[in-house]
Amino acid sequence: MIKLVVIAIVCFLTRESFQLNFDRNSCLQPASEQNKEPDGHKIIGQSFFRLELLTSQYDPNANEALKLRPITLHHGISIKKILVQALLVESGRTIGSWESSVNSNFLLINCENEKDTLISNNYNGEIIYWQPNKEKILSGSKIYFRASIIGSNEELVNVESKSVEIINSKNLAKTQSKNRSKRDVFDFFKSATEHCGSRRSCYVSLNTCDVDPKTCNFVLSWEYDGQLVNFELTGLSKAWIAVVLSDDRYLGNDNIIVCSRYSETDRLSIDHYYKKKDDSILYKIEPEDHLKNKDISYNANEAYINCKFSRPKTVDNEFVSDLSKPHFIYVERGAPGEMIVEKLNRLFQPSESQVEFARNIYVSTSPRSWLVKVHAILGIIAWVFLGSIGILLARYYKPLWPNHVLNSFRVWFSFHRSIMIFVTLLSLLSLLFALVELNWGWSSNGNDYLHSVLGLIVIICSCINPILGFFRPSPTSYLRCLFFWCHWLVGVVAYYDIHRNGFEQIGCSELVLLAVIFLGYISHNS
Repeated sequence: MIKLVVIAIVCFLTRESFQLNFDRNSCLQPASEQNKEPDGHKIIGQSFFRLELLTSQYDPNANEALKLRPITLHHGISIKKILVQALLVESGRTIGSWESSVNSNFLLINCENEKDTLISNNYNGEIIYWQPNKEKILSGSKIYFRASIIGSNEELVNVESKSVEIINSKNLAKTQSKNRSKRDVFDFFKSATEHCGSRRSCYVSLNTCDVDPKTCNFVLSWEYDGQLVNFELTGLSKAWIAVVLSDDRYLGNDNIIVCSRYSETDRLSIDHYYKKKDDSILYKIEPEDHLKNKDISYNANEAYINCKFSRPKTVDNEFVSDLSKPHFIYVERGAPGEMIVEKLNRLFQPSESQVEFARNIYVSTSPRSWLVKVHAILGIIAWVFLGSIGILLARYYKPLWPNHVLNSFRVWFSFHRSIMIFVTLLSLLSLLFALVELNWGWSSNGNDYLHSVLGLIVIICSCINPILGFFRPSPTSYLRCLFFWCHWLVGVVAYYDIHRNGFEQIGCSELVLLAVIFLGYISHNS
């Protein structure tokens, strides 16, 4: 019996010795050195803990400390240990200091500045007090709080609070009247992002959206209540905002939920569509009862749409996404007159990894593939620069250097031939990068399909012309005129197609017009 007691005591002491405790060496990694999210959208995973601020504004001249309270959102998990710091949103550096009484469980340590970090290894739910400590903080600056929390489940979790705006009470009245219109436009995003990362998971328009709601363009949030996945979508738009649920990283065979406002009648609707991979038509899913608890509103003063809807995880319909499986997500907004499918075909770029809606896993966002960027760069170098130079040489530089040859050919022809061979090689290399990006597949929907077809025509033409040049008849042959027109026509088709294909893909249709004018001028003077 005594042995059992001794063993139990040893096991208890051993367990306690291996528990993680915060101490004077437990400074958080500086915000400037943390891993940054890729530019673009961001998804915020759910957490059991939250830093609750008792105010959204703070005046350092009020001689009153700012109050912060760590809370738990799970009844079965309590906060045991905590380390917390205050940071400036603009620079990410720690600022201010903490208050601690003699009998409190808090210990103040120095990380970047004096008493800028508060730790407790026996947290009992107390309110925490922070003050600027005579540091001059500019009015209009923002601070936020971040903490490492160890719960009763012994798991370490990092959380961040919403931002707090620093104000000057002396100039507050003037500032409020001056900035009211600008601030009010984005105030509704505060409530939309309030529970991001705590009670709900979110997909937001910018990495800073959850910290500073004024930078938001849209917020998609969701939570799973055991039966339904409850969505809320808010975005700046006067016409429509849509969320795409995709099984893969490509647009097609996907569900699209569209929250629309019809400006002619002010009618509002939430519609559920299915988009096939081989066409650009949105098919409305019937019956409409797959979307439940539908609610939509439009704020005319601030021009935003807010809609709420719920979806069961699984539905007995082959055209409705199975939310028990992970999905890529994407949100797009449109202005009056903008077509949904056309904009999705042009800009579709889903989240970097898939979301499991019932588990709320954190995933990062998707930067545009470097393969696509190299594909575009090679096309621009080949045709905008080298192709244009080759055409100009053939049109205007034939009379130059009449008594000189280069590699047994006239000078203009030697340069023209070499440049256009490089154009062909770069075009083929550009095609290779595109095929690798598509896993050696073929884009089959909307603008991507048209881009693929025109690109293939350019590749074929760029290969035909060097072959025609190799078999060109002699200057005295009666076929010389036929060769000239065939060579000219193939080159013009390739040059126009590449400009129409490339610049309309990025929305620069004016440059396509310039290419047409350029070709017209060359042809008129030929």
